[in-house]
This record gives sequence, C-alpha cells and structure tokens, in this order.
Amino acid sequence: MSDLKRFGEGMWKYTAVLLCFAICLLAFCSCGYGNSSGEQGEKIDFLQTELDIIQKYIEIGQYKGLEISADGNARDEALWNAIEKNCKVKEYPISQVYYYRDQLEAQYKYYAEQAGMYYEDMCAELGVDSGSIFEEAKALTKKDLVYSAIVKLEGISLSPEEKEGLFDKYVEKYVSVYGYNAEYVRENMAEEIYSSMLYDKTTEFLLKNNNVK
Repeated sequence: MSDLKRFGEGMWKYTAVLLCFAICLLAFCSCGYGNSSGEQGEKIDFLQTELDIIQKYIEIGQYKGLEISADGNARDEALWNAIEKNCKVKEYPISQVYYYRDQLEAQYKYYAEQAGMYYEDMCAELGVDSGSIFEEAKALTKKDLVYSAIVKLEGISLSPEEKEGLFDKYVEKYVSVYGYNAEYVRENMAEEIYSSMLYDKTTEFLLKNNNVK
C-alpha cells in the first residue's frame, strides 16, 4: 500500500497548519483579532503561480537522491526538513509573511481570550514574542515556496480517479483528526481535501526518491 493511502500522521502537520489558518481566519477577523501594525498580509497561492516567479524568491537545492537519518522523527518530517535546508530564500514575498504573522498573532490572541489572559501574558507563557512570530511566519512562507516549486518542477497533480477514489478516506481522516461533521466536510471542504491529497502525493514522491532511514 502506498504512503499516500497509509495517511502517515506526519504528512498532515503542514497541511494541518494551513487548514487551521484557513478555517479560523473568518472567526478571527469577525472577532477583531487582526494585526495592529498596519502592515496587512495577503495570502498567495503559489500553486497557481508561474514557476519562474517562484524561483525569483527561492533557490531550490537537491531534493532527490538524499541519504537521511530520521533520528526518531517521522520519515516525512525529517525529509521535508532536510530538503528545506537545501533551499535558499533569495527574497521573501512579504505579503505572505505578513499573512502568516497576522494569523499567528490572531491565534495567540484567541488563545489568550479563551484562557482569560492578556495577550502579552499568553505570549510570555508560550515563550513567543513579535520577533519569534515573524520568524515562524517566514518559515511557513519558505515551506510554501519549496513545496510549490517541487510540485511544479515534477509536474505532480491529482487525477480524477485519485480525487474520487480517495475522497471518502480523506473525509474520514478530517472527521477523526479535526472533529468535523462528515456531511459538512463533503459539502464545504472539497478543496481542502484535494490540497491534502496533493501534499501527500508530493511527499510520497519524495519518499520514493530519497533514502530516509
């Protein structure tokens, strides 16, 4: 059975972060959890961006034929980390960085409200500040760039048969992992599911083309 069909837990970490941002964005904005710096971000869909534009931002290093030791981590996580280290950001698309910064700050403000704490106290409790949040936003942006570039370089896509054949299994996964209602997922989250499928297929391709011990 392929890695795609095994639904390795590690493969969901990156897409889970992106899904969390997408699902929570409306709630955050409606509750007034926006960034107060005045520099608002805007999400860029790099999968819909030309490869030459992506390559203006990042230099893709070796991502096939690697010998990697997982060192106790999930194989896919160790592989993505190694590939990202081989890639160099030439210039960050600042709108994307601001987008992730805004969402991270909004999340922490939401956590603080739920815990009945001040935002600053919540950040102190979690050991984060504006600098570390900005660095995390840059790291997420780099992941987007690396992932999108590899998808385009290798021409990875989903066939109609894959979308149809795996859809029910992904619905089950979204229900079990995220706690959503199955009917809601089927009717409202098809694009998120297809995004997860594509990410998993890309990860499977990389696992087959690298040696992760």
